[in-house]
Amino acid sequence: VFAQMFQDLTEKKVEIDDFEIDVFTQLLPHLYTSVAPRLVEENMTHDLLKAANKYGVKTLENECAKVSMTQITVENDLHTLMCSKKHSASTL
Repeated sequence: VFAQMFQDLTEKKVEIDDFEIDVFTQLLPHLYTSVAPRLVEENMTHDLLKAANKYGVKTLENECAKVSMTQITVENDLHTLMCSKKHSASTL
């Protein structure tokens, strides 16, 4: 996905405006190190899953699904289910 974005450049910049900066600053290091330091934060996991799904980062999608499974509670189970369906996280 990113390779295509860079090939289609007419300007010398790529704008990512569909995610908060906090989410993207977790996605970007994961591309280089396979680590997203704030992944275990409950409010970060689903947003990272969404970003990973959109940008085709399967390793991060899998990590988000694993972490989400450990965070399921009665209060968030419906939200987690909807998130997993929307972003094709079948393991979740």
